[in-house]
Amino acid sequence: MEPTGTKLKKSNKPKDTRFHQQRLKSWRPILTAKNASPIFLAVGLLSIPVGIVLLTFSNSVLEFVVEYTHCEDTTRHIRCSELVRLPDFYRTYNICSCKVDFELKEDFKGQVYFYYGLSNFFQNHRRYVISKDDNQLHGSVDTPKQSCEPYRFDPNGKVYAPCGAIAMSLFNDSFTLNYLGKSSDLLPNQ
Repeated sequence: MEPTGTKLKKSNKPKDTRFHQQRLKSWRPILTAKNASPIFLAVGLLSIPVGIVLLTFSNSVLEFVVEYTHCEDTTRHIRCSELVRLPDFYRTYNICSCKVDFELKEDFKGQVYFYYGLSNFFQNHRRYVISKDDNQLHGSVDTPKQSCEPYRFDPNGKVYAPCGAIAMSLFNDSFTLNYLGKSSDLLPNQ
């Protein structure tokens, strides 16, 4: 008999059951071309109607694209794409404001979504991702890291803060959409 006051130690050993010892029956099919091709064929045949439905809905979406890459600045009458390439454009914190008028050729029923798109903008490229200085972002603006090149210093030798391609490529266009038709034609907010 054990003395009172002593505790039995629990064992860390798992139970000796088929589930705990991973000895349950299983089915491990060997996939060959003969038994895998009917499965792929069935999945493919089921995907065709789903694809047709998605394509039908996708084709019914109305889209109107306005390209404004080469629009003219309203005050300086020079293309914004050329204006931003000037050496002192960013140093003097200029803005390029342009106006693009367009007219919809057909009525858009229901909800209308307004969005923009960027092309040739690869923010997951390695050189782009490492083009920043974490010390500078923590408040130390003495000398930026070499990884910030070519955006370490401005043409006058002053340190860019924050430096790097990430800071220089932030997209900050703003859009205003005005309706010039009769106010009775507007849909109520839903």
